[in-house]
Amino acid sequence: MRVVLVASWVLFVQAIFFGLGTSIQSAPDTEGEGIFIMQPISQFNVVPGSNVQFSVTLGPLPTISMFVWRINGSQINGSQTDGPLNNKYTGLNTSRLTVLSVDESDEGLYTVEVLATIGDGNVSFSNISEPAWLTVLDPPTIVTQPSNLTVRDVLALEGQRFQLSVEATGMFLTFQWQRFDLDIFDTPGLYNGTTTNTLTVLNLLTAADGDNEIEFSVNVSNPAALIFSETATVTVLYPPVITQQPVDVVVPTGGNATFTVVATSSGGGRLSYQWFRLIRLYSQEVPLNDSIGANVPGPVISGARLSTLILVGVSAEQFFRLRVRVSNEDGNTTSNIATLEILSPPTILTQPLNATSVRVGTSSVFLVTAQGESLSYQWLRNGLDISDTPGRYAGTTSRMLTILRAIEDDNMAVFSVNVSNQAGSVISREALITVLLPPVVTIMPTDATVLPGGTVTFTATATSQINSTEFTFQWFEFPRNLSAFRLNDSETVSGSNTFTLTVRGVNERRIFAVQVTDGEGGMSVDSVTVTVQLVSLNETHSAWISSCLACVNLPCIEALDTNDTPIAHGDES
Repeated sequence: MRVVLVASWVLFVQAIFFGLGTSIQSAPDTEGEGIFIMQPISQFNVVPGSNVQFSVTLGPLPTISMFVWRINGSQINGSQTDGPLNNKYTGLNTSRLTVLSVDESDEGLYTVEVLATIGDGNVSFSNISEPAWLTVLDPPTIVTQPSNLTVRDVLALEGQRFQLSVEATGMFLTFQWQRFDLDIFDTPGLYNGTTTNTLTVLNLLTAADGDNEIEFSVNVSNPAALIFSETATVTVLYPPVITQQPVDVVVPTGGNATFTVVATSSGGGRLSYQWFRLIRLYSQEVPLNDSIGANVPGPVISGARLSTLILVGVSAEQFFRLRVRVSNEDGNTTSNIATLEILSPPTILTQPLNATSVRVGTSSVFLVTAQGESLSYQWLRNGLDISDTPGRYAGTTSRMLTILRAIEDDNMAVFSVNVSNQAGSVISREALITVLLPPVVTIMPTDATVLPGGTVTFTATATSQINSTEFTFQWFEFPRNLSAFRLNDSETVSGSNTFTLTVRGVNERRIFAVQVTDGEGGMSVDSVTVTVQLVSLNETHSAWISSCLACVNLPCIEALDTNDTPIAHGDES
């Protein structure tokens, strides 16, 4: 804007006071003589103390008697003699004027008048140049100084930032902020705008670096001058920092509740505490006071102005939301809300029942019903905790325990459950499990050895835990390299589903088994082997064989074949 105004002013002054290169007197008939080829050039925003030149270039002229330089229409004194004028100008009587060490007093419009003589020395004509402007750059001026601030420590008010600003006038301004007279620079997470008129401090803790008062200033400069702002002092308050918040507490009716806060103070001296109870939808704080020895309703209060608050003898109808304000000389910090909840210990409404007549390998369930809030369960076997195990237990931490597969070792074991919450615990009665064992074969069938084509008989008897039970027998045979098959009575087999099995016409080694089942489905299995003996007649053993013939119903054995089967013949007597 200043340049536009200056240019307009130049044209106005030129037209009114000087004309646009016109003569004071009539010029001779030498058209074109004395015309300026190059006019003086304006100089804007010149740095104070520097030198400025104005010059013109002329065309062919008669003898030039003098140059007259003017400022704002007034002749510069001393123009009749070339040389410094008060060490301010040189070239006053030449086509090149130098203004030395300019300042505001040198601002204005500069022109030069050229005077020429012809013949007898009379002035025949004169020409005045176009005006040229000289302006001097103003030094910066601070209009508004940066202000002092008081801010809180970033640990107490996370994410806090602050700004310092300066207002200055002038052209071509630059800024440089300083901390304790040392330049600072834009740093991620710390400073921003260190070369602008507004400094933003992003991280107070790092910027403060333990100082309670930080001094900031700014240098404002342009080519004309460098100036310094006043110092702005940032006072850092270090209110308490809560390092451990009070936590929710659950206690049984009549119990004691303890709330604790842990805080530190980087500055501001000793810490003080005040606990509050929140009422009216938690919008109003009511300060607590110690009530030890006072006849007041509610629990006995101790430590209302300490870091640890104790409520003694809380009752079930009481419910508290509490918080604490921690203070020092620099300010205060309020904690999170902590809740006091009063719980009753659990009670068992339905005890687990005994489990009877549980067969091995089958499942059984124990169930408990309890009353209370936030209940947890833990089942025990013979007084020891058990845990969920694939194929064995499920629901060991729930109200229903499932024994997935009973084993013989479970017989006469007792199961109980511990029901608990934060107010207490209770253990249920012990529930007994009775596991029915499979039938026991008391007389086992024994292995037998027969002559080829002979008959064999096997007998088995059994007992069971179940009184007055009837047993069911089933005989099986295991052919060599084949699966077992159930025997049925036939010409060679009788008693296949009784306690006595008879097999006739045995000519090879055979394996049999019996399955005994009681009235409740219990089962037991036993097996026997029948070996057929073959006799080998040869001359070497004829005498020994003859003696065997005298033995009635006793086979004579010579050797074993390659399958460890006795090689024998039947009774020859």
